[in-house]
Amino acid sequence: MSTRLRTWTTSGHLVLAAWLLAAAGAATAAAASFPDPCLVDPQSCPCDDGDPCCDLDCDDGNPCTTDGCSGGACHNDPINCDDGNPCTIDSCVGGGCVNTLKNCDDGNPCTDDSCAGGNCVNTPKNCDDGNPCTNDSCVAGNCVNTPKNCDDGNPCTVDSCVGGNCVNTPKNCDDGNPCTVDSCVGGNCVNTPKDCDDGDPCTEDCCDAGTGQCQHSHEPDRDNDGIRDDCDNCPDDHNPDQADSDGDGVGDACECTVALDLVAVRFDSGRLEHWPDGVVLSPPPGGWHWTADDGAVAPVVSGFGSGLAMQARLEVQAASRSCTCVAIRGLVGPAVVGATTVCIEPNAVPYTLDVDIGYPEPLPNMDRIADRADVVQFDYALDDPNEWTGFGFAWPTHWYVMPSQDGLLPAAPDDYRYDRGLEKVVQYADGLSSEWAIANAVNGGIAQELCYDPSWPDPIPREEHILLLYDWGKAQCSGNAKLFQYLLRTSGLQANVVYTWAGLAEDRVDYYYLTPNPHDTTLQRASFQLSAPRKNRARANPHFTFHALADAGGTIWDPSYGSPGVPQAIETYYDSVTGQDATQWTGPSLPTAHYHKNWTCGHVRQDLLPCTGGE
Repeated sequence: MSTRLRTWTTSGHLVLAAWLLAAAGAATAAAASFPDPCLVDPQSCPCDDGDPCCDLDCDDGNPCTTDGCSGGACHNDPINCDDGNPCTIDSCVGGGCVNTLKNCDDGNPCTDDSCAGGNCVNTPKNCDDGNPCTNDSCVAGNCVNTPKNCDDGNPCTVDSCVGGNCVNTPKNCDDGNPCTVDSCVGGNCVNTPKDCDDGDPCTEDCCDAGTGQCQHSHEPDRDNDGIRDDCDNCPDDHNPDQADSDGDGVGDACECTVALDLVAVRFDSGRLEHWPDGVVLSPPPGGWHWTADDGAVAPVVSGFGSGLAMQARLEVQAASRSCTCVAIRGLVGPAVVGATTVCIEPNAVPYTLDVDIGYPEPLPNMDRIADRADVVQFDYALDDPNEWTGFGFAWPTHWYVMPSQDGLLPAAPDDYRYDRGLEKVVQYADGLSSEWAIANAVNGGIAQELCYDPSWPDPIPREEHILLLYDWGKAQCSGNAKLFQYLLRTSGLQANVVYTWAGLAEDRVDYYYLTPNPHDTTLQRASFQLSAPRKNRARANPHFTFHALADAGGTIWDPSYGSPGVPQAIETYYDSVTGQDATQWTGPSLPTAHYHKNWTCGHVRQDLLPCTGGE
């Protein structure tokens, strides 16, 4: 459709008339009612009034302009398509107005695009799901409602969202026990017993299961001093101050105090009697070798390689309850010769206690003949085994060390071990160990000290011992051999008397020696034999056909001359008393010169004359 403007002048004024030619039926009907040829065909309309625009064709061929002339000039005004909506893009297309909505699409599918007041409004798409605990977002045009992440990175919290706010609640590890400390470690519940240690080692710390409160008890407390027994330095004595003046861990109230006094000592000993009265010396009649009142009262005999067994009688006083056991030992020099532990009674009143002190190991230097002058020291120790306190010394009158403690082996009914015998063994063989050396020393000692008197008249009565021969200064060869035998046997070594014989068996007769009554044949026993005949029953001189020797350790000894010899044969003869065969050594067994010795001691009893010895 086109629009034309035509001007009319009425009364000197311009009147602008416009008709809008439209496709609408109403406009056409109006024009038809008032036909205007100039509008129908402007070219055929004659111009009048000298109007310069009358004959001008201002149609620009653009249906979207309103063409007109003013003052002889065409003007082509665009058709006003403004629909009053700022959010449309108004345009004319083919003479018609086109009002296109303004394109506010921002290319984001997650915005709601609109125009307001001519301006594009790109509103984010509303994805709110009404849940404050979700994170609402739009992804590719779709709403995504993700639960709010309330994880605080702590595995020991329970994470949640309440009203849009994160709530991180600690994990409930309560085990219902008030005496545990409940905690969470690495997401796991840990229920640790409550630490009720008050730092005081003398309380029993525990937690009350009912209240969860720590309790600190001093029980058990036997003495009720407020100090638990295992921390009380005197658990049986009430001492709340716990005073310990010497710092040894034992309270002053119960400090271990022991007063020991040595009353008497008994040593293990072989039997020993006194010469010549036969009084028993060891074991002593009173039972003790040493007493505090009398000192040493008896001798002791020990054997080679033996230990020293002792019994000590103690007087004990002022022993507290805390030290019921005491270590006791005996020493000879630095060597411990006995040790034991005894339990004593906590009694302030003195009482006696007999203690056995045994020692299984051999004592030092107990392998040789000796009369030891050792003193035994007695010590005791209380709590500290390294702190010893001496409480006495003891010693015997003599301490004889012999090859055997018992001696006289095998013992005969009339054999007695006398102190003088051990004295002579020590005199002869002091410091010697071997059997041969001891026998050799005793053999030589007898030869040096005793005279060989072949005229000794009568048998020695039983109550007189052969040591009496030494006192008299002379002896028969048989007496010397018996003395040798006795001394060795009293030391613990075996020895026998043997005889040498140079004659023939048919030349011998029984010689009854050392029998109580030579004329009582019921009591007679042939001790050895002499050559026959015996003139008027007087004892013949046997010295060049007979000699008494001693056998010890496989060696024949001659204690009358101090020399060893070896017999050549053994001969059997008939013993008229026993009615059985007997044996004796036969000779010659000694050097030839032996048979030609001159006896410097006469063949009579020499009670008053000195003996010069035999050669």
